[in-house]
Amino acid sequence: MKFYEGETLALIMMTSLFTSESVSAGHPDKLCDAISDAIVDACLQIDPRSRVAVETMVKIAVATEEGLVTSGGTPGALSKFRSTRAVAHAGAELAKISGARHILVATQHGNAPRLVSGYRPDMIVTAVTDQLRAARRMNLLPGVKSVMVEEYERGSQTMQEAIRMLAEEGSIKSGERVVAISGSPLAMRGATSTIRLYRLEADGTISGTE
Repeated sequence: MKFYEGETLALIMMTSLFTSESVSAGHPDKLCDAISDAIVDACLQIDPRSRVAVETMVKIAVATEEGLVTSGGTPGALSKFRSTRAVAHAGAELAKISGARHILVATQHGNAPRLVSGYRPDMIVTAVTDQLRAARRMNLLPGVKSVMVEEYERGSQTMQEAIRMLAEEGSIKSGERVVAISGSPLAMRGATSTIRLYRLEADGTISGTE
């Protein structure tokens, strides 16, 4: 078959076409990659012969980790810190993109709210905790307040209760969006891995709970 010059060029372009994906820093793909990378890095630091297969999945704003790890050790504080930092960054980005007025961060010791405040968000950051010492410590951070809330069996229940309490005192107003960062399945004592976007409706109900 004979090709003319223009046809040959078109054929080369068709056979060499490629595509690439680019997403923003707060995109769920970036969050998943950061969590998975932190786990892999931690395993390799402990045991260079580690064989690690980690898949981090995201449904809307709920992150769940699944993996198969063969290693001579267990990932420690550094891995948890990197994962928490990735979720904190993603939460701050989501708040900015969605126009949220509040970021609620569940915590037991104060690490996650401290990381979120480090990104200097333009909205109010509220630490949600059941520990008086952590609440007092968080009140010392610039731009951060705290609220004492009982921890429920599910993280979503805890964060919604925090929203109701803040709404009753007038801190969260009708129509405002709220980004909630928490652990799973327990909001405060679980590993920080979940981001949800809520909205307080005019009738006092909270949307985004599904």
